[in-house]
Amino acid sequence: MSFLDFIFRLFKSDNNEHDAATRSNSDATQTSYRGPEIGSLDFSKCVYCQAPLIKAPEKRTKCKKCGDYIYVRKRPSDNKRVLLKESELNILEDQWLSVNDPEAYAEKQKVIERLSRENGTTPSKAETDWEWYKSLLNLYAQNGHWGLYRNTRLNMATFLSENKNPGEAALTYLEVYYLDLNGSNNANGFDKSMAMGLPWMYEEAVKISEESGITKENLKERFLERARLLKDKLSLPVDPNTAWSKMEKGKDK
Repeated sequence: MSFLDFIFRLFKSDNNEHDAATRSNSDATQTSYRGPEIGSLDFSKCVYCQAPLIKAPEKRTKCKKCGDYIYVRKRPSDNKRVLLKESELNILEDQWLSVNDPEAYAEKQKVIERLSRENGTTPSKAETDWEWYKSLLNLYAQNGHWGLYRNTRLNMATFLSENKNPGEAALTYLEVYYLDLNGSNNANGFDKSMAMGLPWMYEEAVKISEESGITKENLKERFLERARLLKDKLSLPVDPNTAWSKMEKGKDK
């Protein structure tokens, strides 16, 4: 089953009633973090080799002795800036996720548990992230949270680009642009008055397509095919051909 088939399977189930209040990944209700603290408060020495640092790092810094990169981030346990190893960045990311979006964090933990059970080993970050995105799409589609659905598809476009799948990445960027032009949101589904496309997505889609040998004309054909399916499944107000014309002209609505 292709990934597009997976997406359309989501639309076969009836949407549940959902809150009218708009929410986003960044403004979800804050909760108190109760997990373990991470990072070092001692800015005078390297977190790897403990060598003295001439200057307290303010951003990513390379240790002159061991050559490893030291990172500066704020942790949720006490909102203090700390020094981190590169291996701790994903842990901190999950800690902040548990605070800023408990629902998404809970979905991620379910995915990790399922993959660990199925594979008998801890899944890689890439495997976890992809399966987590798919799980979030299912959740948001069923709840009618099309703004959050759109955000997740954008994360997937970036993931595909970073993991050397330019053709699908380009289509996914255009899909997100198309959802934006249809005014995807969490309050009432799709509302053209809320349309706000980002022209850089079209530019990025064309760029990575051409770099991988996909012509602009072929990209257009593939986009229109996907967009027509989306329009039919979701009863979107904007015609795919109209959307493509707006994308080419760099329009945001």
